[in-house]
Amino acid sequence: MLTNRSVDVAVITETRLNTNTRLNIRGYHIYRGDRLGRPGRGVAILVRKNVPHIPMPRLNIEPENLSIQLKDNTILRALYNNPRHVITNAEYDEMFSGPRTLVVGDLNARHVVWYNHRNNRNAPDTLTHYTFNRSRPTFLDIVVNKNYPHNQNPTTLTDLSSDRNPVLMSLSKTETHYLDRQIYDYRTTNWRTYRNYLNRTCVTRNTIQTRRDIDEQVHALTEAIIHARNITTEQKTIRQKEKRNP
Repeated sequence: MLTNRSVDVAVITETRLNTNTRLNIRGYHIYRGDRLGRPGRGVAILVRKNVPHIPMPRLNIEPENLSIQLKDNTILRALYNNPRHVITNAEYDEMFSGPRTLVVGDLNARHVVWYNHRNNRNAPDTLTHYTFNRSRPTFLDIVVNKNYPHNQNPTTLTDLSSDRNPVLMSLSKTETHYLDRQIYDYRTTNWRTYRNYLNRTCVTRNTIQTRRDIDEQVHALTEAIIHARNITTEQKTIRQKEKRNP
């Protein structure tokens, strides 16, 4: 999924790894916050190797956390909060101590405002956690930002066979629009029909004496090639990004 979605930075919560477990993903730096003792919980940040960043010290707070600083000085924090722990105001102050901060992860913060069926004291349009029992699905994985002015557009994905849906977020200084464009798919071309049509249509005169004669012959050949393509090749629609200033 990281490769298919061209993910630059990934935050993983509840990794359930211990210090003896190896985790390597080609093309990514991996920062781990494993739970000491028995495996469980834990957080990790995966950063594509061509993304400039600096790892930062962990915060002295109860929720498990890791932090990196990006090239534009944005601090990205990965957090997992035990559902039995109520995050204090002092811990929130510590989380957002940087001038520009993104806090990402499972804060176990439930509230009916973002469509959970009940509130909790830690308190999106699509669910991030599905249960396989009679419990209701919930919105656990959230992104909270401080002074981050750019477009974020978070969406949930169904790429993984898990009870947790990944959340994909694009951070861009420009708003991204998409344009649909029709192109010819030459993998579908019937080349025999193409060749037969050109053989029947393109008859070159024996004598070409003037520039006008050359222009007429080139124009006729061009029109024949275009028509041969049109009758032998299917079209398909592709979606391209168009970046505009916000």
